[in-house]
Amino acid sequence: MPQDPKSSLEELNRKMYTQDFKEVPIRKALEQAETEPDIERDWTEESFGADDFSTEKIEHAMKKTNRFARGLLYVSAVFLAVAVIIGAISIFRGTGISSKNVSISIEGPGTASGGEELAFDVVVRNKNTEAIEQGEMVLHLPDGISLVTDKGTEEGTVRLPIETLLAEGTLRKQLRVVPYGAEKEEKKIPIVLEFRFSGQSATWESKNEYAFTITSSPVNISVASIEEVSAGQAFDLTIKIESNTDKSLPGALLKIDYPQGFRRTSSSPEPTFGENLWRIGEVVSGASSEVHIRGVMEGDAGQEKVFTITLGKQSDRDERAIGTVYNATTQSIMVKQPFIEVETAVNGQEGDMVSVTGGEAVRVDLDWKSTGGANIVDAEISVKLKGSALDRYTVSSNAGGFYNSKEDTIIWTKQGVPELTVVGPSDGGTVSFSFKTLSPITDQGKRLRNPTVVFEVSVRGRSISSANVPEQIDTFITRTIKIDTNLTLSAKARYFGGNPFTNTGPIPPRAEQETTYTIILAVSNVSNDAQDVVVRTRLPIHARFLGTSSPASEKLSNPTGQEIVWDVGTVKAGVGITAAPREVAFQVGITPSISQISQAPALTEEIQISGKDTFTGSPLSGIQQPLTTRLFADPLAPRNHDLVTE
Repeated sequence: MPQDPKSSLEELNRKMYTQDFKEVPIRKALEQAETEPDIERDWTEESFGADDFSTEKIEHAMKKTNRFARGLLYVSAVFLAVAVIIGAISIFRGTGISSKNVSISIEGPGTASGGEELAFDVVVRNKNTEAIEQGEMVLHLPDGISLVTDKGTEEGTVRLPIETLLAEGTLRKQLRVVPYGAEKEEKKIPIVLEFRFSGQSATWESKNEYAFTITSSPVNISVASIEEVSAGQAFDLTIKIESNTDKSLPGALLKIDYPQGFRRTSSSPEPTFGENLWRIGEVVSGASSEVHIRGVMEGDAGQEKVFTITLGKQSDRDERAIGTVYNATTQSIMVKQPFIEVETAVNGQEGDMVSVTGGEAVRVDLDWKSTGGANIVDAEISVKLKGSALDRYTVSSNAGGFYNSKEDTIIWTKQGVPELTVVGPSDGGTVSFSFKTLSPITDQGKRLRNPTVVFEVSVRGRSISSANVPEQIDTFITRTIKIDTNLTLSAKARYFGGNPFTNTGPIPPRAEQETTYTIILAVSNVSNDAQDVVVRTRLPIHARFLGTSSPASEKLSNPTGQEIVWDVGTVKAGVGITAAPREVAFQVGITPSISQISQAPALTEEIQISGKDTFTGSPLSGIQQPLTTRLFADPLAPRNHDLVTE
């Protein structure tokens, strides 16, 4: 069995440090080294035990190896993560840059006068270890604020370059703006600093905003009106605009948002756009202007109705919008319960606006009833009549009423209506009057434009309260009668002159032979614009549409079978009266049967016109009888031209 190497080394060590140790010459040592060592060539039984290669020992060895490898892998991963974290911290601590180290503070007053210049400072502090380069201060100016620069004023988003700001440096920039707005309105200017650090390509941001309150407006708005109104009562609203600065305000636009239930009946001046926009123009320093509005309020008792009045600079993008608000205010009016309620019916129609046909008789019934808990004495009912369509010579009232033609007012008092002497709780009655409306075209040839009749009902009296104290009470309502326009259709047939087509075939028409005719339709309109106007007819079975019409600008079609449709569209008031009528002509051919000999065959069936009055909202319609071969409108047609021959 070979000697244990450990024992050999120990023996050599012992000999080296003994007194009788002999030095071996180098040559002899080398010769000994060249001697071939005794190496075993084969496995011997003594080298391994019988169970050294058992399955249990091999698995045990492998498990030990795997545990070691996994441990080594975990240690390596932890070491790498720690190295990355330490490196990142080292890098960022080393550069010392962050947007949090760039602060924006604003120094300026918390209030401002509208229309006056306001100055404030923006202070930027760079607490980083690197300088700020390529910086821009971005101002997001809201509506009503403009930035004052050497070149004038700027609005919207404004970008201002800033110079290089060194590390640990401070930059102060003064800005001047001109704010507009209503009194006590808060304004905010968002400010963003966009910048790059020296040697960096990334863009960083820091933000803040400047807030202040408008203490006074450059223009004053005052509203004069009543504080309470009965449902249906007409009342006035006066808006006064006064300059409050030594500067002129250009392009002023006034907007009034009406509450639900309010209907404007008139104003001075009339609105520039729609129902509630007035172009005021330049508001000169020291000058003032007024807008007067009259209208009717509907609503339930106890409701508060709020008008919102806004004055500002007209928008550059939309002429019907306010871009910069100069001032704004509100006016509240309370709807109260009237002591006497009045219901009206015009020819049986209820509502605050009805429409009738021009030239017809109109009957108005007024049903009145007390709603209070106290007696009303010496009540009086009056009706004021006005409007372009009123025929003053036809006004009359039922028994007890008096028509004062000088004032155009009908009055009922206790002398004519005894029930008005004392009106107790829940007492009521009815009074009536009538009149005729003028035709849209008067006998003098004058054409009425959007004709109306307006009547204002007033009920007055003295209420005796439980304390026996008299109180004056009033009830007002206003009603409007609009006159429908007269949309008319004329139709004629021709063979010879006065038409854009050349007709062919025998005249008079001959059985089983085709003769062509020209149909001419014309539309006229008197007082109000009409929209969605359409003319329709059908051709009889023995007729056909030849596919030609004139002028080409008129939309005439033959959509199905024998149907002919003329889409007229909008017809302005005065067409066919003070201007030429709308006309279209088309050609048809008929082939009479022998059963129609000695008859005048139809060229069309009934011709119908329909549309809508844009002023009254009423539907419009009319019918023309069928056209035949009797050419009443053709001056060149000979006698006996109409009946079918063999």
